[in-house]
This record gives sequence, C-alpha cells and structure tokens, in this order.
Amino acid sequence: MRIHALLHMASEDTGCIRGLAEEKGWKYAESHLYLDDPRVNALPGHDSYDLLAVLGGSMNVYEDDKYPFLTPEKKFIGEAVAAGKGVLGICLGGQLISVVLGGKVTRNADEEIGWHRVYKTQSAADSPFDRLFKKEFVTFEWHGDTFEIPRGAVHLLTNEACKNQGFSYGDRVLALQNHPEMITPTLESLIEDEPITKTGRYIQTLKEVTDTKYMAASTKLVSDIMDYFEEVLTRA
Repeated sequence: MRIHALLHMASEDTGCIRGLAEEKGWKYAESHLYLDDPRVNALPGHDSYDLLAVLGGSMNVYEDDKYPFLTPEKKFIGEAVAAGKGVLGICLGGQLISVVLGGKVTRNADEEIGWHRVYKTQSAADSPFDRLFKKEFVTFEWHGDTFEIPRGAVHLLTNEACKNQGFSYGDRVLALQNHPEMITPTLESLIEDEPITKTGRYIQTLKEVTDTKYMAASTKLVSDIMDYFEEVLTRA
C-alpha cells in the first residue's frame, strides 16, 4: 500500500498516521503545500499512491486568495475521488472533500477544542465504513468551521457541539471533522503554534486538552481505518 499525505502547516503533521504506515509496511510520502519549495510542496501523480490523506490546518477552505495552494489542491482531490483512489480527510481535509463534492463549509455555532464524545448516526448503517466506529467514542476536536454533508454522501458521526462530524462517499472516501490522528508530539506542536486563550462551551482547559487517556483508542481507530482502506483498495 502507498499513502500520500497533504500537509497545510508546519505545526500540524500526520499524527499517528505516518508511524502506523511504517508499522504496516506501507510506502509513505507527503507534500508540504504551505512551503514555497517545489521540491517538497508538489502534488504527486495520481499513479503514485493508493490512499490520499488530507490533513488539517488553521486556514479556511474558502481562503484561496490568502492560501493559493488551496485552489489546485481542491482540483487534485476531485481527481483523486474520480480516479477511485482512497481519500481520507481530517478536519480541514474533511471540509475540502465536502466542498469538492458540492457541499458548503460555514462557521459552526461554537468552536470545539479538546477531547469530545461523538456518536454514530442512524444513517451510518448505510455506509461501508459503519463497522469501524463504535456507537459512541471520544475523539480530539479543534475547529471553528463545519462542513455540509454532500449530496450522495452518508452522514456518519455527530455530537452536540457540531452536527456534522463525519461522512462517507461510496466505499473509498471518508471525511472527518475531528482529529483521531492526534498524538502528544502533534498536540504539543499545535498548542505551541496556537495557544488556547479563548473560552467557550466546548473549549476545554489546557489540562483537559493535553490529557492523553484517549489517545491509544484513537490511534487504534486510525489503524482500523487504514486497514479498511487496504482491504478495499487491494481488492479492486
């Protein structure tokens, strides 16, 4: 299996994804889209990967003028979906997938930061990804925007703070608003870059945000998601 990650900022890497790929013996590559260096920011050829992982970032999907790499990235993601590649979107990545599939991204009523409980929707049973998720589980959140569930997609996950926490599109596209990939080094880097100074109904304290008790289960979920993609993509 070959995985290629699209990164949007230096402080937000792939979390547990790269380590899991190495453990599974997958070939791993990444593009740092935010850097002004064609040696590391170039989008790959679609024949060079099986699974595309689109990671998070503090920018908004509609800030193409401020972040010019977003325009070709959206086109690239659309091509990946059309080509039948596996596509996993996390937070900003999930929002980009929604937009590519015709959905909208808007401000959520509340910002959500920290470890929050999410729930499977009733419609999740219609998705091939359904078996990967428990009825309810705790995952990491850090977002102010929310994506629309595109036409033809299945609404998978929800919670009180943000109705649309995840969706699938066919059997090869998974978009998550949350961050199951979060591990301590990634979280420390993110907090250093974006200190938590605000408060809100769904914004946890620094002590709560840095609590590691949910990380092992979260990493296991990402591993299961990657195994699912390997099963589907090697079956083709």
